[in-house]
Amino acid sequence: MKILYHHRTRMDDAQGIHITEMVNAFEKLGHQVRVFSLVSAEKDLSRKKKGALWAGIAQQCPAVVYELLELGYNAYGLISLLHEIKSFRPDFIYERYAMNNFCGVLASKKSGIPLFLEVNAPLYREKIQHGKLVLRPVAEAIENWTCSNASVLMTVTAVLRDILLRQGVKPHRSEVIPNGIDPIVFNTSVSGEHIRSRFSLKPQHTVVGVVGWFREWHGLDFLIRTCAEKGLYTGRNVRLLFVGDGPAVEDARGLARELGCEQYVHFTGPVARTNIPSYVAALDIAVQPRVTEYASPMKVIEYMALGKAIVAPRQPNIEELLEHEKNSLLFEPENRDQLFNCIMTLIDDTKRQRRLGAASTKTIRERGLLWENNARRVVEWIAKMPIDILENRND
Repeated sequence: MKILYHHRTRMDDAQGIHITEMVNAFEKLGHQVRVFSLVSAEKDLSRKKKGALWAGIAQQCPAVVYELLELGYNAYGLISLLHEIKSFRPDFIYERYAMNNFCGVLASKKSGIPLFLEVNAPLYREKIQHGKLVLRPVAEAIENWTCSNASVLMTVTAVLRDILLRQGVKPHRSEVIPNGIDPIVFNTSVSGEHIRSRFSLKPQHTVVGVVGWFREWHGLDFLIRTCAEKGLYTGRNVRLLFVGDGPAVEDARGLARELGCEQYVHFTGPVARTNIPSYVAALDIAVQPRVTEYASPMKVIEYMALGKAIVAPRQPNIEELLEHEKNSLLFEPENRDQLFNCIMTLIDDTKRQRRLGAASTKTIRERGLLWENNARRVVEWIAKMPIDILENRND
């Protein structure tokens, strides 16, 4: 099949990973993919510069101006998508949802080409919560209309789907499609010994870690404070390893110094995507300290693939992937005592570490949490698409 992949992101943090992995997965299945975007999933330097320019504009201009620019993109996007459709003649359009971006649906309706809309966050709600949205009625109306008028609406969790439905979205068809991994890259044969050596982590050390592009809501402060104030390091060979970079790192470093535990806490700084499996393999216990209520955390799935003992919050979106005492230990969100007890239970019981790690890897196989499976499901849907959805595209 021919697939036209459309997105309007800057390809930073997990967004770029998700886009690249899905494009690669479609291509591995033998399909032809053409990417249309401000920043290509390919190494196109001209597009990278365009994305950097867009990022600069976003940082400098007032919020209302930026939102108007987002809306203006639709004229450029619609004309460009129709040109791509005419020249490429795709079987369907695959789009990653972005705020105020409705040109993909318009192009689908005008051309009669089905649109699969992938939604990773309730952006209207998210931006309201963070106080970064000015034209609120416009953004809400566009989000509801866009999600309702895609041929298939795909959300990464059932929780996210339900949020959109309560908001007023009425999709022709909705599917839940969690994030995944590439099993060739993320598997239990990967060694982390050279990473442990690099940070002077000895065999007797229990390494508790977090991987990601760290922002305030990821809870680094919550984990550091819990471990320090509960006495995790007292009489124990325990080290924390934070793998990655991001806006929350400097504050986390400062907190470790303030609490007097900086000698037990290591920050790796930026890590190339290709090296992430080795860093995950260096961990004994992988923690997700905090997570938004609707996300499908990519790092949790990577921890599972590498057979790590996982500690995570007990909330519905996490329980779509993990089950307490079966393939993880779960704690009530923001409960320091439970977080600490989960970590201590695993530190004191290496057999349980191994059992939960093996069970989490088994869950990957049982659930088919692979990018390639996600791509295969999308292609199967297009082959089975009901007539009523095809007719609705031209409403």
